[in-house]
Amino acid sequence: MVKIMLRTNSKEVKAKVRQYIMDGFQPEAYGYEQYYNVDKENFSCVAHAIYECLYTEKIKYNNQKLSKYEYFKDWMQGLCSMVNSSYYYNVSAIDLLADWLEETEEEKKRFTEEQAEEKITYLLYRELKSGCKFF
Repeated sequence: MVKIMLRTNSKEVKAKVRQYIMDGFQPEAYGYEQYYNVDKENFSCVAHAIYECLYTEKIKYNNQKLSKYEYFKDWMQGLCSMVNSSYYYNVSAIDLLADWLEETEEEKKRFTEEQAEEKITYLLYRELKSGCKFF
C-alpha cells in the first residue's frame, strides 16, 4: 500500500506541531522566572505564556503596523527563546516538515529550505493561536 503524505490541517500534523511546541517550552533555560510555574502539560497555558513573551519582546513597544503573524515570524527568525526555532539556523526545515507531514524523499523536494521555514512558522503560529485567544 502506498503511503500518502499528511495534510497540514490533519489531526496528526496538528498533534505533532503541538508536541514540538510543548517539547521546546523551557523557560528555565532562558531565565524567564515569571513562566517557571506554568503548567507544562497544559497546551493552553503554554500557548498563553508564549504569547505573553512575544508581546513583551516584540509587540508592546513596537510602532510598526504588522500582523501578529508577522511579529511572530520575525521573533522566530531572531531565535526566540520560548519556542524551538532551530529550523531557521541549526537543522533542516525541509527534514522537520517532512517528518511532520510524513513525506517521502520525492515529496520533500517540493519545498526549498526557505519555503519549509515559512510553512513551519505558519503551522506553529496556527497551533499557538488555537491554544491562546490573544494570538
